Amino acid sequence: MRGKIYSITFVLILLFFASCTSRDLSRPLERFEARFIYSDGTERYRFPAQPDLFEPVTVRVRVKSHSTDTVKLITDRGETEMILSSSDGVFDYYAADIKTADEPVYYYFLVGQENKKVFYSRRGIELSAPRQSYQFKIFPGYKVPEWMKGAVLYQIFVDRFYNGDPSNDVLTNEYMYDNFPSVKVEDWNKYPDGTTKYAEGSNRTREFYGGDIDGVIQKLDYLQDLGVDGIYFNPLFVSPSNHKYDTQDYANIDPHVGTIVNDGGALINPEDDPNFGNPDMSNASAVNQYAERYIKRTTDPENLQASNDKLKELIDEAEKRGIKVILDGVFNHSGSFNKWLDREHIYEEDGAYESADSPYADYYVFEEDDWPDNESYEAWWGFKTLPKLNFEGDPALEDAIMDVIAKWVEFGVEGWRIDVAADLGHSTSYNHQFYRTMRERVKEVNPEAVILAEVYGDSSAWLRGDEWDTVMNYDAFFEPLSFFFTGLEKHSYYYRDELKNNSKNFEQDLREKMAKMPWNSMEIAMNQLDNHDHSRFYSRTSGFVDEQKSATDTSQPELADQNLNKGIMKEAAVMQMTMPGAPTLYYGNEAGLAGFTDPDSRRAFPWGNEDEELLDFYKEIISIRKEYSSLTNGSLQSLKFDQDGVFSYGRWNDENKVIVALNNNEKEQVVSIPLWSLNISENEKLNIIFRSDRENHYRIDESAEVVNGNLVVNVPAFGSVITVSNKGSGVESIQSDVASLRPEVEKIITSQKEGEPLVTVEFSASMYQRDIADAFSISPSVKGHFAWNGSRVGFFADEAVNPGEYTVRINRGIRTVVGDFFLKEEAEKTFKVR
Repeated sequence: MRGKIYSITFVLILLFFASCTSRDLSRPLERFEARFIYSDGTERYRFPAQPDLFEPVTVRVRVKSHSTDTVKLITDRGETEMILSSSDGVFDYYAADIKTADEPVYYYFLVGQENKKVFYSRRGIELSAPRQSYQFKIFPGYKVPEWMKGAVLYQIFVDRFYNGDPSNDVLTNEYMYDNFPSVKVEDWNKYPDGTTKYAEGSNRTREFYGGDIDGVIQKLDYLQDLGVDGIYFNPLFVSPSNHKYDTQDYANIDPHVGTIVNDGGALINPEDDPNFGNPDMSNASAVNQYAERYIKRTTDPENLQASNDKLKELIDEAEKRGIKVILDGVFNHSGSFNKWLDREHIYEEDGAYESADSPYADYYVFEEDDWPDNESYEAWWGFKTLPKLNFEGDPALEDAIMDVIAKWVEFGVEGWRIDVAADLGHSTSYNHQFYRTMRERVKEVNPEAVILAEVYGDSSAWLRGDEWDTVMNYDAFFEPLSFFFTGLEKHSYYYRDELKNNSKNFEQDLREKMAKMPWNSMEIAMNQLDNHDHSRFYSRTSGFVDEQKSATDTSQPELADQNLNKGIMKEAAVMQMTMPGAPTLYYGNEAGLAGFTDPDSRRAFPWGNEDEELLDFYKEIISIRKEYSSLTNGSLQSLKFDQDGVFSYGRWNDENKVIVALNNNEKEQVVSIPLWSLNISENEKLNIIFRSDRENHYRIDESAEVVNGNLVVNVPAFGSVITVSNKGSGVESIQSDVASLRPEVEKIITSQKEGEPLVTVEFSASMYQRDIADAFSISPSVKGHFAWNGSRVGFFADEAVNPGEYTVRINRGIRTVVGDFFLKEEAEKTFKVR
């Protein structure tokens, strides 16, 4: 009898497999070609893309049609034979289910024909099993904000954007900062003070141009017309510097960028400070405690409330235009002016600097017992204006910061960018604990609020679903693009000739670094070309190495405006707007703003002197991003990278396909781009819709030439070409594709005859016997055991069953032997025992 059962089971498996395939199994296999293999983290290849805890996931992989006899899904739990779920004549698609719980799942594929086999991971084709960091990743419960997927962000360094309210401008001699007085800049177009060393009196941190929140409100229509979906602000909280990464008061917006209702009081006389002009900045100012005007402006309750109200006005006005607001959170360190430290003796309550008995004494680490006015506090990178916060020293500090974080999300901001996020805390374990707590607090208030972090290098340790949503994408975007297009590192400090125009290295660098990120995190990563900490990308297009800055801490800013290549700027912007992620402009990119690294990268916006051609280019390329959905949620594959300075890639989804070609050479290039990976047929209509070069850009509608399966385009020198098809991938969704593969409960039979099972369940396919214990339930509970016979399982009661009504349920947690497919739907039956 046992032999018959096994025979029946084997036949059922074969019949099930045969019913699931559309391929003619009698047809001989064609040549095995690994380059056709593809999968990713979009819903075309994984559903759901962001599963809940314990939610089953279906994954799919694409191979060349009729080219393989082995396709396996490999996880840390073992191997699963995948089922051929569909074929379109060019590609075969194999599918299988993955059972998730509350732990990460890593997976990859094994694809082969006879004695040939390869592995496929996020990095692509592998000749051996891939490292875990390159495998596909599922973090159950990891959801990122939907609004951020493909959103166009705009970073604003508020002091340099627009002065909407001159009455709140910082005044010259309002207070001292690093032994020199504050300075009000009278010439909006003046270069920031970078020609003098900081220790010798450069005003780079204490000169103020007057930009403010009211100025941003007045320019919201401009940002809406540009196509912006979100604004990321550099810090806005009360602080004495123009960069505001030295927070004085986390609970309030600085009235100097907000609203000053109550003003007045004396300015300081810098010469009254014995440290005035001293290059040694290790001591506090002696006069700031008498800076009446500054203290009035930054501590008066009405000023603080009015400034918070001004931010609320901005949030409300931005929301009317479909624009969200992200704030910058500086939680690794505070400022020395902060009331918790109060190095400047501004506040009535004693700060940790002033007294060992301060309630905030353990918010900082002091090396010596040297109160009052204890200068031995730990400072971030030794900068005395940036005292490092000691979260491990007092739980009240974490509570205070978490309350601040939640407060501003409740206030209406849509997320946080976290400054120097990897540095926070004094241990790795606490760093991760902090962000787990932060995520809980933020998502409790608004699940769609984003948490994105500043981090250099591999960020995967924080991107596991319980800490950050995403990062400023230095590793997999910012730095690779800078080297490929300009040869320069991000500060313009050195040049690497072997990386410029090295298309093969560029493609590999992008692919490998993107592979380490979860797909959903990559889809919302902040993709920038430049920002407040690095040289402007436009200046990098000249190839000029700013050796003076790296050697002497000074620059010649006029050199940053020379020999610029607008074609390279536009190439990089085209890539920024057509790759996965959230493209983020740094204010003035669209206007042609140049500059070396900080402080020169923080020039004032050139209102009235914008590069009109570049501005129109940005509007066009942003509109293209919004018009073609594949640029927001599509798959990605490199198409052409074997020609120096030429790079092409494709994006596609169920609605459209986009092919981007870039030429970073001095001469026009005829580029032949293979289209097989996009499944574009010979008669499929392709149109060139956009072309850019060094001087111009064009929104066009020209038929594209396809020769022997290749798109042939002339790409201008330092230019780009975008070609589209309004035909989608043509592949069924995973849900539809595997619907016919999912097993069903065909019958639930009950019996009260002696020797027969109380309940018999018949499935449409052979199932994993071990799954039945979790999938089967009976209510009220009955003790019993299971016995299998092929695709049928019987439940035998181990004791007498009391009379009454019972309900048996089979949930979706039981899987097929082949493909690991979960039940199509749950089943139940109610019966009576007499």
